[in-house]
Amino acid sequence: MGLLDRDMILIDQFLRERFGTVIINSWKDNNNEVDADDRNWSGIRTGDSPYYSYWSQHSFGRASDKIFMKISAEEVRQDIIKNYHQIYLPMGLTCIEANVNWLHSDTRRLLNPGELYIVYP
Repeated sequence: MGLLDRDMILIDQFLRERFGTVIINSWKDNNNEVDADDRNWSGIRTGDSPYYSYWSQHSFGRASDKIFMKISAEEVRQDIIKNYHQIYLPMGLTCIEANVNWLHSDTRRLLNPGELYIVYP
């Protein structure tokens, strides 16, 4: 078994194809529009990460935080909400975070699956 959830990888790829260029981690590219220092732990977070939390979905490889270059995170969130049952639920997406300037999405296991879980920081 890999470190990253397969559904999360497929969802991130789908979002990239649907909305264009997206950055999760940028540590290899200091020439992009996002400060590379701020995007080192937006995918999986190991114990080496200053943002590590044992119970975080990032720690289980089931979450990523994305910045899209051609569309706002809020526009992507609204697309997910609008098309959740038709597109995103069948893919395994279960949760998004509201009120942040990136798109956090994850595939956490829920006790009552079927509805989009929205977390607020």
